[in-house]
Amino acid sequence: LRTVHDLTGRTGRPLGHLVQEWRFPAAGPECSFRFDLNPGLPELPRIGLVCALVPGLERVRWYGRGPQECYSDRKAGAPVGLYESSVDGLQVPYVLPQENGNRTDVRWVEFSTQHGAAPATGVRIASPSTFDFGASHHGADQLWKARHTCDLIRRPEVYLTIDIAQRGLGTAACGPDTLERYRLRPGPYSLELSFRALARGVT
Repeated sequence: LRTVHDLTGRTGRPLGHLVQEWRFPAAGPECSFRFDLNPGLPELPRIGLVCALVPGLERVRWYGRGPQECYSDRKAGAPVGLYESSVDGLQVPYVLPQENGNRTDVRWVEFSTQHGAAPATGVRIASPSTFDFGASHHGADQLWKARHTCDLIRRPEVYLTIDIAQRGLGTAACGPDTLERYRLRPGPYSLELSFRALARGVT
């Protein structure tokens, strides 16, 4: 199944194209995502996907950098390994709500209902290349509008971001700006993902 999307900004400005190619083998769906972003765009904060998972998938396991949040220019102290957390445990409660909780250089991530020895149900998302992910009970719109953490209202669904890449954190607001190698320029980007159901009794 192949779909082509014309991407536009909030003002209607053309941003480029996204091509999705879905395949459905017996083990579970697989998809290729290809972005072609117009060269006239400024540098970008992130390139990837966002979706909402059904409530109840509170357990997170991943193989990648951790255990704390880490970004392309803030990962020297976050070794690659196997980590586990709750969705709430991924968050960093900055006084001014903002982007937080990203994990980078991830090979796979699982979201499940399992607690302790109870059977697991959920999904594993994997890629032959590395990716970034973040998960939260607050959508990006909430973070943008809130002035303090007490303004945030926890929603039951899990907002998941899967990114090909994110820009480094430096903005020159109080120190040096991000180095060029950590910036995201418009152009072609691609990501391959596979989705597998977690069967009951499998951890």
